[in-house]
Amino acid sequence: MPTVSHHKLPTLLDNDPEGGRTLLESLRVLLPQAQAWNIATGYFDVRALLALDKLWQEVPAIRLVMGDETTRQTKQILVAALQRQLEETIEAAKEQDDALSGLDAVRHALQNGHIQVRVFKERKFHAKAHHFIARNSPVNFAIVGSSNFTLPGLKENIELNLFTSAKEHVDALEQWFEEVWRRSEDVSDEALKVVERHLHPFSPFQVWAKALMAYLEGQESPIDHWEERESVVFPLLSQYQKDGYRQARAIADRWGGAFLCDGVGLGKTFIGAMLLEYHLHRGDRILILVPKSARSVWESRRPNDPVYLLRQRYRRAFREQVEIRNHTDLGREGAIAEDDLHYYREFVDVILIDEAHHFRTPTANRSKLLYQLCQGNRKKLYFLTATPVNNSLDDLYHLIRFFTGDKQDYFKTLGIQNLRRYFTEIERELEQYYLSQQGVADLQEAAQEKDILRSDRLLRALVIQRSRAYVKESEQLSANAPLFPQREKPQVIPYSLKKVYASLYTQLQSAFDRDEPLLSLAVYNPERFRKGKQDTVLLNRDRQIVGLIRTLLLKRLESSYKAFEASLEDLLRKMAAFVSQYAPDLWEQWRTQHQSLWETLEQHRRERQDDTDAEEGNEFDDLNPPALDASPDDYDLDALMQAVEFDMNLLARMLQGIYRNLSPQNDDKLQQLLHRLRADPQLSAQKVVVFTEFRDTARYLWRELQAQGFQDVEELDSTRNIDREVVIKRFAPYYNCTPDELPRYLQQPIRILISTDVLSEGLNLQDCNIIINYDLHWNPVRLMQRIGRVDRRLNPDIEQQLGRLGNSPLKVYVYNFLPPDELEELLRLYQRVTGKLLRISRTLGIEAPVLAPDEEYEALRLLNEKYEGQRSVDEQLHLELERLRRDYPQMMRELENAPKRMFSGKQGETIKGLFCCYRFPPVREGDPGETRWYFRTANGELWESDRLHNIADVIRSAPETPRLTQATPEQLAEWRKDIERRAVQRHMRNIQAPQGTKPTLICWMEVS
Repeated sequence: MPTVSHHKLPTLLDNDPEGGRTLLESLRVLLPQAQAWNIATGYFDVRALLALDKLWQEVPAIRLVMGDETTRQTKQILVAALQRQLEETIEAAKEQDDALSGLDAVRHALQNGHIQVRVFKERKFHAKAHHFIARNSPVNFAIVGSSNFTLPGLKENIELNLFTSAKEHVDALEQWFEEVWRRSEDVSDEALKVVERHLHPFSPFQVWAKALMAYLEGQESPIDHWEERESVVFPLLSQYQKDGYRQARAIADRWGGAFLCDGVGLGKTFIGAMLLEYHLHRGDRILILVPKSARSVWESRRPNDPVYLLRQRYRRAFREQVEIRNHTDLGREGAIAEDDLHYYREFVDVILIDEAHHFRTPTANRSKLLYQLCQGNRKKLYFLTATPVNNSLDDLYHLIRFFTGDKQDYFKTLGIQNLRRYFTEIERELEQYYLSQQGVADLQEAAQEKDILRSDRLLRALVIQRSRAYVKESEQLSANAPLFPQREKPQVIPYSLKKVYASLYTQLQSAFDRDEPLLSLAVYNPERFRKGKQDTVLLNRDRQIVGLIRTLLLKRLESSYKAFEASLEDLLRKMAAFVSQYAPDLWEQWRTQHQSLWETLEQHRRERQDDTDAEEGNEFDDLNPPALDASPDDYDLDALMQAVEFDMNLLARMLQGIYRNLSPQNDDKLQQLLHRLRADPQLSAQKVVVFTEFRDTARYLWRELQAQGFQDVEELDSTRNIDREVVIKRFAPYYNCTPDELPRYLQQPIRILISTDVLSEGLNLQDCNIIINYDLHWNPVRLMQRIGRVDRRLNPDIEQQLGRLGNSPLKVYVYNFLPPDELEELLRLYQRVTGKLLRISRTLGIEAPVLAPDEEYEALRLLNEKYEGQRSVDEQLHLELERLRRDYPQMMRELENAPKRMFSGKQGETIKGLFCCYRFPPVREGDPGETRWYFRTANGELWESDRLHNIADVIRSAPETPRLTQATPEQLAEWRKDIERRAVQRHMRNIQAPQGTKPTLICWMEVS
């Protein structure tokens, strides 16, 4: 029987490479002698054709029929299977050959009918065969066996195939194939579409758009039918709030905790309510922790408020699944029953913490108890706060620990092996930045200026923080853009500290401005008087406390003489208690000598009515002198008591001077306030909030305004025995009352509300549009919180009721009390006391001679920058993606299903190199996987996520940007592999990617 003349092929082909029995090698021998090639396969792998490149092209006619090996299917399902197979195998081919050499020939063959593809759909199709019609020979030949027409089937798998040229066998196979071919349906065009999309010359604009999509997708949980059709809160949300809700869910699903840190006045409570509804819908048990001042927000009875709607929709389920507790409940022993604590620890599924920064101090009772509650069953935690960093980045570290516990490698998949060390390193970097920047006030401001929350890899994974600037621009793209007021240039109300303190000012200044302070505060530093070896840890702790007390005294001195007076009295009382314990005879002698003074102190204490349940209040309450931890005999008690007595005498003289010389009548600061409230056209007629940090100042102002005949004035602080909710509704009835309540509260108006910062969080005071800051802003975050009570998102319906919905936006006015003549001196004293340089920013509206803005509205611009926030890189990219979706909807829909490894090239302006966008494998179930951008410059410098804005600037493209590629495929592959070696593989190790997984190259671009 004739055989193939020029080469003797093995009869059995099992893909044994050593025996030359691979199906691939056999085909390479047979194809040059074939004029027709008929293929039956259950799976079509385009790599099989590419492996035979330059050979299959010589066969004039190729027919391929395929089916499904599992069950009878429709043509549509079989076509989808074919296309999926082609997609997968072309993607696999790209990994070996970026240029896809040989695929263009496949495209042309499908176009001109050189290759025809059909699917058999009548029954299961399990056939694998190759039938050849010989060229220039009467002897045809065939291969029949187990191999699919795939690269593994041709050379990798152990298979069993039979080669034959027996005429009866070959003829029978030909007859069978022709019958199958006749009964199959043509899908060549469908196969061609798949091939063509992989060979499409994508433009730089398309790759730029795809890179944006890939980078930003996966950061949010998907919306499901329930949210769009059944949720009562979801329809109330703006798009940025929907995005925030989905992001928070995705973050909490992955890590167990999420931080929602949008700026003040952006509606975090609405997002919190949506999270609450989601977990209610799931049947979860939820604990909500709120400041006492903001509890009314979470118990609202206003018809359109989200929490009210939740109560109406879920009724008993809400009562059974949701508990609301005040922050202070966790701070007071016995405030929560043991049974409730056990329930929270073992059965609660979700804890939502409003104004979560109040739990940043790990030694506070409330923080200790919350930590215990979080150690029970696995919970999800949501932290709502506009100010996650108040003093240092340690604030965030301690909040994160509520869901990580003490597991230092909790974030090892982010490449962080030790969480404590990681925060220490960030803090060190910030300190270096702080020291290098003249005029940065503190680490908190340094963190803001470096945008640490939105640029650090860990915090980006946990924190959602959108600036108001982003929200405004983003929502302009929607039909129902939120309404915000317009801030006017801040105004200064000047006063003189020298006039306030009269002849005492020089003495007080001297008390602070000394290398050895006039007031030693020895009662807070007893370790200095220990006999023998002193404990350096205790010495340092005591020095820190002394520094804090001096700082508080300075701040209170600036606030009001009444606040300063109260602080001196508190200090004196604490010293007296210390002396009475350790030297009772000395105390009795001192009290007898100062009987009148002591009676005045006691009277003032009763008037202040301090409350242990204070939310802010007198910081001195928590600064008690340390007890002598050893026997009193271990200390030089005589020297210690002599030093304490010296301080007591000094305080007594200061207080006597205040009692004799200071009064509201010669208080220049108070008189300036009274004058403005009477004479200023706005301040005399409209609602005003007067903020002060200290309740002693607040009550002093309240009393004096009433004494001066001001009507409709009220005061709030954390210790006043008054219904706070009633006061808020009287002051801002339209934004806080139900329709039924509104008429009643309109009959009891409050025009001037004096408040401590107990009202600076979580409340809606938008009925008012004027704020007076009575104190100097030692903490810029506090300023933002205060302004945020009135400068926040507005309700168009309520604005219509107030008659303020016109063509021009509502204006917000901020007045700041400052002592221009003494300001520089005051700041110098602050630096001496704290060791910190404090910058009083032009955001306060300070005019010459203190600070002179270069242009009229420079102060307003700076305030807007501070309050609105600068758009982060992510926000900028998100805005660009939203514009692309709006302006190019069809292209964006097509890009959603674009092939991987999309490639293009463009002309660079100055920087040249290669951009790659990789998606990394998920490190846990449900995780979409992280997407990262990389750029390798032509000189080998590698840019990663810390230079995201630089990468974006280089690859950003427009529709008209021409496609230009200059590097050879070999050069591009070399640069890409360099990125993979130096960065991608390192990140795979850092995230401890599961074995067998690999990153996906989504798209890439040459910049030449």
